Amino acid sequence: MRETGAGVVTGLEKTKRGRYSVFVDGEFLWSIDGETLVKNPDIRPGKTVSYAYLEEVKYQSDIQKCKDKALDYLGRRPYAQKELTDKLSRTYPRDIARQVAELVGSAGLLDDLDYGYKLAAELFSQKHYSVRFIGMELQKRGLTREQVEQILADSGFDDGESIRYLLARSYSCDLSSPKGRDRALAALARRGFSYSDCRQMIAAQQSGEDDYEEY
Repeated sequence: MRETGAGVVTGLEKTKRGRYSVFVDGEFLWSIDGETLVKNPDIRPGKTVSYAYLEEVKYQSDIQKCKDKALDYLGRRPYAQKELTDKLSRTYPRDIARQVAELVGSAGLLDDLDYGYKLAAELFSQKHYSVRFIGMELQKRGLTREQVEQILADSGFDDGESIRYLLARSYSCDLSSPKGRDRALAALARRGFSYSDCRQMIAAQQSGEDDYEEY
């Protein structure tokens, strides 16, 4: 679209998706949402508008569309602010995605720390990840190093507990042979546990000193 000059709005047509196609000087320009259309009464047939103004209206509509997508994502599961920005950036320009994530956050719909505590608990109790992997995943989702350290310190996760659980539930039948123990070690290492901790737990379980029980 041209950045200078002006044109005449020659048509508005409602689309099947509920948006409005805008025609300028007889040519289709783009479509905008109804809310943006209401906020901009100059986008009406017969009105002469500058292309700079049209560009601003399109930007407003893109923000609204991105905001609707953000709310749709949040309706499915919680997000950290950076994680939501990254997700929106797959469809929208980075600056729009970042602005929308900040708007959603300022509205109280994002809480990185609360999200981090819940995600960490899920990764520990359901995925049985190591503390190291949990920290890496939290940082990957956009939490700061300080937030991650606080969450891990407060949660008190114990790698030994997860290793004992996995050995008892998933790998106990493999521990009788060297190949089986190697497979168990490799599987545990993929979850982020240290080889020394794993070997110690395997030895304890084989000797009968560490019988894991669920309560």
